[in-house]
Amino acid sequence: MEFQFPSTPLLLSFLLFVFMVFRIAKKTRSKTTSPKLPPGPWKLPLIGNMHQLAVSGSLPHHTLREMAGKYGPLMHLKLGEVSTIIVTSAEIAKEVLKTNDLIFAERPFLLASRILSYDSTNIVFSPYGDYWRQMRKICVMELLSSKRVQTFQGIREEEVSNLIRSISQEGELPINLSKKIYSLTFGIVGRAAFGKKSKYQEELISIVEEAMALAAGFNVVDMYPSVKLLEVITGFRRKLEEMSKKLDQVLESTVREHKERKKAESGKGEAEGEDLVDVLLRIQKQGDLEFPLTDDNIKAVLLDIITAGSETSSTIVEWAMSELLKNPQLLKRAQDEVRDVFDKKGNVDETGLRELKYLNSIVKETLRLHPSAPLLVPRESSEKCIVSGYEIPAKTKVIVNAWAIGRDPTYWTEAEKFDPERFIDSEVDYKGTDFEYIPFGAGRRICPGMSFALPNMELPLAQLLYHFDWKLPNGMKHEELDMEERFGHTELSNIRTCCSRQYERTKKLSIRRWITVILQYFSSSMELQFPSTPLLLSFLLFVFMVFRISKKTESKTSSPKLPPGPWKLPLIGNMHQLAVSGSLPHHTLRKMAGKYGPLMHLKLGEVSTIIVTSAEIAKEVLKTNDLIFAERPFLLASRILSYDSTNIVFSPYGDYWRQMRKICVMELLSSKRVQTFQGIREEEVSNLIRSISQEGELPINLSKKIYSLTFGIVGRAAFGKKSKYQEELISIVEEAKPLVAGFTIVDMYPSVKLLEVITGFRRKLEEMSEKLDQVLESTVREHKEKKKAESGKGEAEGEDLVDVLLRIQKQGDLEFPLTDDNIKAVLLDIITAGSETSSTIVEWAMSELLKNPQLLKRAQDEVRDVFDKKGNVDETGLRELKYLNSIVKETLRLHPSAPLLVPRESSEKCIVSGYEIPAKTKVIVNAWAIGRDPTYWTEAEKFDPERFIDSEVDYKGTDFEYIPFGAGRRICPGMSFALPNMELPLAQLLYHFDWKLPNGMKHEELDMEERFGLTVRRKHDLYLIPIPYNHLSPDN
Repeated sequence: MEFQFPSTPLLLSFLLFVFMVFRIAKKTRSKTTSPKLPPGPWKLPLIGNMHQLAVSGSLPHHTLREMAGKYGPLMHLKLGEVSTIIVTSAEIAKEVLKTNDLIFAERPFLLASRILSYDSTNIVFSPYGDYWRQMRKICVMELLSSKRVQTFQGIREEEVSNLIRSISQEGELPINLSKKIYSLTFGIVGRAAFGKKSKYQEELISIVEEAMALAAGFNVVDMYPSVKLLEVITGFRRKLEEMSKKLDQVLESTVREHKERKKAESGKGEAEGEDLVDVLLRIQKQGDLEFPLTDDNIKAVLLDIITAGSETSSTIVEWAMSELLKNPQLLKRAQDEVRDVFDKKGNVDETGLRELKYLNSIVKETLRLHPSAPLLVPRESSEKCIVSGYEIPAKTKVIVNAWAIGRDPTYWTEAEKFDPERFIDSEVDYKGTDFEYIPFGAGRRICPGMSFALPNMELPLAQLLYHFDWKLPNGMKHEELDMEERFGHTELSNIRTCCSRQYERTKKLSIRRWITVILQYFSSSMELQFPSTPLLLSFLLFVFMVFRISKKTESKTSSPKLPPGPWKLPLIGNMHQLAVSGSLPHHTLRKMAGKYGPLMHLKLGEVSTIIVTSAEIAKEVLKTNDLIFAERPFLLASRILSYDSTNIVFSPYGDYWRQMRKICVMELLSSKRVQTFQGIREEEVSNLIRSISQEGELPINLSKKIYSLTFGIVGRAAFGKKSKYQEELISIVEEAKPLVAGFTIVDMYPSVKLLEVITGFRRKLEEMSEKLDQVLESTVREHKEKKKAESGKGEAEGEDLVDVLLRIQKQGDLEFPLTDDNIKAVLLDIITAGSETSSTIVEWAMSELLKNPQLLKRAQDEVRDVFDKKGNVDETGLRELKYLNSIVKETLRLHPSAPLLVPRESSEKCIVSGYEIPAKTKVIVNAWAIGRDPTYWTEAEKFDPERFIDSEVDYKGTDFEYIPFGAGRRICPGMSFALPNMELPLAQLLYHFDWKLPNGMKHEELDMEERFGLTVRRKHDLYLIPIPYNHLSPDN
């Protein structure tokens, strides 16, 4: 019952989307009519078009342009539960941003803006309304007015001069120009906002960079805004809140310092050099606003200005330099212009910038080809409206692809070419009236910071062109310059660019510029953000599953009277209760049965399951209704590893299974056949004793030695000699254990075959199967060749199990002819079950005896009394060891190798304990819990072999309080094969050695914790110190 997932995030994402599915499905069903939406690509249930964007391999604005080429300039997408339209033409942009501007003035829900921007009380993401109008007015009239921007001229010129000086001081060494430009614009904006270079600048840059990574593009929580639980379970809210706290500490300190300074300067009137914090505090103090300005409102606006102001300008300067280096003739023309204007002064200042027509055109052309926010900031319709003849419902998200419009050949000649000349004497401008060119947006919500941003682009660009010449590094030609974009970190309406290129000036100054193009867009981008990659994969997986299961669920018209059980979530049922319990499955199920009863119903994915936890009900299932419950449920691992379940353990109940079981009981594991392996067992156990003796009195890993022993016995019984593949087989089986240990997600949703492929579980199993098959095929082939060489000699006396199966195959008198794959499937059963089961019991028996020294002594006394005359243990005397036999039985009671047995399935509807059990119900019998039930056992948790001496209770399937091997038709057929492999090693270990725990450990300190797997073994291997016993010693 252990849940196996390709990775932990898959379970988390599954739990996330379960709640989402029903919320969305409910909404979907409630719609009775469909509006005439714009055309768009096909949509999957629940995720809509997310998959098409996520797997396109292109950047979002590129992908959306390609899709618009097929579906038109007004295109409808469904991103999660959010209905979205994509605008890709100037005409439709005008309809949206001008004709219907009021309807589309709203902003959609974005969790990042809610948390980072103080509940969206900034300007960019504030909901449209009176508060937004008030804040925008403050921004336009006070914070970023032409007059205010002019007061920052000295700051800009000083910071740019510092940049030029910094570059000059590098000499001819490479520099990171991207970093310098970003630091420059951040410094300008920071000083404008805070009045001086903030002592928090580096910290603020670091925090903003970190925050940008969290807010990169649409997050899954924004695609499902109605599912608030997603915010918590994905951890996205927590991350944003941590980031918000860091930002707030810096901004709060800044505001507090300004208040304290203002208080000290009170009565002196408005300071001439007011910074933006001063302006906001003055407006706050005046108190004549409809919505009083809180400190949080101030911090929200400051965050807008800092992030948008710094990122946007640095991005454009970097792209402009990239384009000029790509086009040397344009670079020369730009430098000639700048130097013609400023050579007399010997420096560039803002007063002459208006004379630089070509440079101004370069900035405009850069904004056309590389708008900072290629998809603008998203909008949302506040009511239903008509655009281009299509109905746009209320609450529809609107994304305008300004990047695609700016490159549309309908409006631009040679649209992909960087040609600043097109803007000289052109009336087309970026102020929002020419809809073929809207890098800052248009309408009510056009960017209010244009006048603040432009000098921060033009002045640095002019200075860089004036003071330095540039060339590419390593002899790179200009046409080789890479202009590829990389979508990544996001911020408020901006792009950050850095390109790896080197520039050298002729005036003894050299620069190396590293540009990595990072398109940045705070939540208006279309990049799908998930906590981790597997979450997207698992989401796509479960989408298909959801509808398959929902369809099945809806088809049911009546509910049977099922056994009681814990509450169930839609789709996953009780998976969450088992997965998060923190205990091993058989422990958890016993606890749950204590509350809900010995016959309990669970829903594990789509699989209806009953849990049996009492002897009485076990008897009803495994005896009274044995025929009905003789089927096995679907398990992908058994289908693939066991040759389409043609083994004995997992074969579907029917004629083939009856034939194979008969072969097993009558030929392979009959008492007579098991007796022929006595020599193998005694020889292998003697080798074990010899191996331990050679260790001296040093601690040994007894677990490992026992496992190797039982594998050796079973291997020789199967293959006739110690297989040359033994170590390889052990390795493969060990590797396979994690894949087949407990239930997997694909077994919980057997109808959703796509899960097998997309989770990678089928691929892993097939790889494992191929390895196993190579070994088994080689073994069978070698035996066939040996048989062929020995033909005519009759049945060999020392036939191994492969020989037996090949003889039966050759006889050809079976209803179902025995294929080589059938033979390999049966061999795999015997190898895995035979070795693992026996070694587990011996390991636990030794653990319990070391935990109880008085029982250990009694067991050793018995063995030595019987075998001291011989000086060695052999199988002939094992029947005399009543106490040792009781130890094995007691170990099987407390530590059954398969604590939940092998699951069964009902072939038809039946009644158990008064409850209706539908057909195809999975049945799990908790043999471990029954074996520890105080109803049947005195001091049930105590290891007490004495209870089995002279007791008639046995493990052969007739006493249902004690069923370590199961019961009924599908009881384990290998008991007679397994028991000598437990008793003989245990007797030999007890006879030949005294044992003590290492490192002075006391017996009561021995850890008895379990580890769930193919069988339930010790969590930690058993290390013991062997002390050789000499039966001839006078001390004994």
